[in-house]
Amino acid sequence: MAHWDRMAAHVWYASYGSNLSRHRFERYLHGGTPTGGHRNYRGARDRTPPAEDRPFHLPWRLRFGGASRTWGGGMAFVDVTARGRTLARMYRLTADQFADVHAQENGGAAENTDLAAIAAEVALASSVGGTTLPASRPDAF
Repeated sequence: MAHWDRMAAHVWYASYGSNLSRHRFERYLHGGTPTGGHRNYRGARDRTPPAEDRPFHLPWRLRFGGASRTWGGGMAFVDVTARGRTLARMYRLTADQFADVHAQENGGAAENTDLAAIAAEVALASSVGGTTLPASRPDAF
């Protein structure tokens, strides 16, 4: 599990699948419906763009399954039990932005901005194929 410094101004949010597109990812920040999507996002409380973003690779295999409420097709997942190479993009967000993105991706409210609690939840979700992969450093993966 990542060590979270509650006073840190930013965290890195690792994404893949449709969130490789910055325009698509920014629906979590600005709100609205992504092009080709069927779901409207409320947006983040802090709507400023990510402080930085960069491409990279996750060391796990990409899988598809289920049915997306946004796209109508399968959802992308990383299989943390299978080594591989998945194209990804990291976004540098504030802790509050991260909490809002995490809530919108997982259908919850964003009241919880306790990064340690979110990291614990993410560690559990990742163990069963979840999608949120935060890190305090860009080299954490």
